[in-house]
Amino acid sequence: MSCFTRSAMLRFQSLRAPLSRIGLNGLHPTPLQTLPQSLPLARSFTSTIRLAAKKAFAKPLPPRQPLKPLSAIPATQTYQSYTAKLASRPTPTPLYIAPSHTFYILAAYTGATFCIAYAGFSYYANVYAPPNGLSAWVPIAFAGICFLMAGMGGWLLFAPTSLIHTITAYPVKSLVANGPPTLRVDIELRKVLPIPFLAPRVISASPADLQLNHSIYVPPVRPATASERFEVARIQAEAREAERKKSIMLAPFRHASQAFFGMFVAIKRTWTRDGFLDLKAGKRRYKLDITGGWALDEGRALDRICKVTPS
Repeated sequence: MSCFTRSAMLRFQSLRAPLSRIGLNGLHPTPLQTLPQSLPLARSFTSTIRLAAKKAFAKPLPPRQPLKPLSAIPATQTYQSYTAKLASRPTPTPLYIAPSHTFYILAAYTGATFCIAYAGFSYYANVYAPPNGLSAWVPIAFAGICFLMAGMGGWLLFAPTSLIHTITAYPVKSLVANGPPTLRVDIELRKVLPIPFLAPRVISASPADLQLNHSIYVPPVRPATASERFEVARIQAEAREAERKKSIMLAPFRHASQAFFGMFVAIKRTWTRDGFLDLKAGKRRYKLDITGGWALDEGRALDRICKVTPS
């Protein structure tokens, strides 16, 4: 009875003992680290089935797509000059429109008429048929005066000639197949006499034949310091405020004052030729007014087309 009780107690203790102290037979406690390394580790049947199921139901890898060939390198853009860009446009391009020259032409013709009339009358009265009793040197002196006045009248008479009215660039198709288009520049002159049915004169030239004695575009001078810029802005604001406060009842007098001022400026320009540039087209020279009007890109377009040669 005692042997049975002892064997049952040993079996019960072996079931309650930890796995690290149970040997292969389950009866003799032996540390786990003393087991020989050559024995294979136990593998459960459940883990084997799970691994087999993972291998069976694994998603197939997507097929490798072939590499796309590299796209061709785009051709480099060729440089086009400003003249070529204007020639490639489908429509004509206006380059310059002159301001009004009414006062200028009126002042030139009025002054020329006075000078030439005075020269003719003085020549007839003092040189051709002098009064009796004059000294011999008086007709000679008046002859010089008449010649000088006639020369001044001629200077004023030719002041309105060769005035440029408009400049337009026209694209011209090449006569050669698939050839690049060319550019033709038409210079329309202002009519010297206001005859209604007289067409204005037009000169056609290529950009290579155009030459300016000075560039049209002049960069504006910007104030150097912040105080100078503030002062300029203040003056402009005061001018705008003063213009706003002007009475509408005095508008006719202001317009008359501007007209008289424009007339005196035009008289001065007929003598000095101030505010004109010389535009040479071939062998002829024409006058380009830069005191007003309109120019493409503030005149930079003509500066790029024409050859600027300071004189």
